[in-house]
Amino acid sequence: MVKIFNILFILGLISCAAESPNDRGSDNPNEKYVSKEGVIFQGDLVFNETSKSINQEQDGKLLFSQDVSTGYTFSIENNPSNIDINSTTGYITLDSSGSAAGVYENIIIKANEMAGSSGLQEIISVALNGDPLREYAWHLENTGQKTFMLISGSSGYDLNVGEVFRDGITGKGVRIAVSDSGVEYNHDDLIKNELTGQHRDYSLSPPYEGSPTPTSAHGTAVAGIISATGWNNLGSIGVAPNSKFGAFQFLESAQNTSLLIHQSSGDFDVFNYSYGDAIFQDNLSDSDYLDHLRYQTITDNKVFVKAAGNEFLLGEETTCASHNANFPFENESPFLIIAGAISADGVKATYSSHGANLWV
Repeated sequence: MVKIFNILFILGLISCAAESPNDRGSDNPNEKYVSKEGVIFQGDLVFNETSKSINQEQDGKLLFSQDVSTGYTFSIENNPSNIDINSTTGYITLDSSGSAAGVYENIIIKANEMAGSSGLQEIISVALNGDPLREYAWHLENTGQKTFMLISGSSGYDLNVGEVFRDGITGKGVRIAVSDSGVEYNHDDLIKNELTGQHRDYSLSPPYEGSPTPTSAHGTAVAGIISATGWNNLGSIGVAPNSKFGAFQFLESAQNTSLLIHQSSGDFDVFNYSYGDAIFQDNLSDSDYLDHLRYQTITDNKVFVKAAGNEFLLGEETTCASHNANFPFENESPFLIIAGAISADGVKATYSSHGANLWV
């Protein structure tokens, strides 16, 4: 017979303080309250941690296993499509790759002895968080939605992150430097993932320590695309929702060689340079900086990603003054991953600089 315990698992897809129903942010008494603690499981069957550990972090999916491995078959009833059970092992899978959120009540779990008809039945309730703006994020999942545009996107032109999240890959343990116009890292959807003490303001004197006060919304938007917290009932979700980021205010700096070397150094795994260069030719970039990129990549396994730029210019009438993404010449380095832009219809974005050095 299955050993029975009375248990209450509060299983967080994110680390969030609990909300009471009075804090739901709405005056509508008929609104369904969704817990901000992520997933709540309540029942009498014993469920243990597996290799996809149960904790206050998001691992893409959560697994719980029945405390018996043989002698029983398992089934589940009244369950939504994103909650399933393995009939042999009793693993319950909650697929958090999608955006659906809600409270799922009266889900029935049955454990039946193979040798007879006797068994156990328990009723559980699950609250699953989502991200209310994720449905508009065509770069994550393109279903042809308009996303406030005049024309629709084209289905399939996206990053297909749902499949990645299902594999438990969410950026956990990855540290990313976001170099741009500064970042509002206290943003509700970013503050959980900001690296305290790792931000830099290159408009200051060395060692450039300080709050990277944004001079435009661009850097905050970029940080959100990368590292916005997932499954917290707020905003959208980042490509790597469990990654941590440090924000750099770079665009207001002198941008000399020593500064470039400094901003490509530090305890980060990925350096994201989301800025272009509004120039048509450049002197050869300093060899010290190029050598530094090479050393950091080969020796320290760092990854450097840089925007091709938004400088594809349209001149008078039909004259095309196409900015070459190879300028400045540092962009020719094989140790910089140069990325161009596409629109939701899968066509090159009209503003995106082009060149032979684009990786993607």
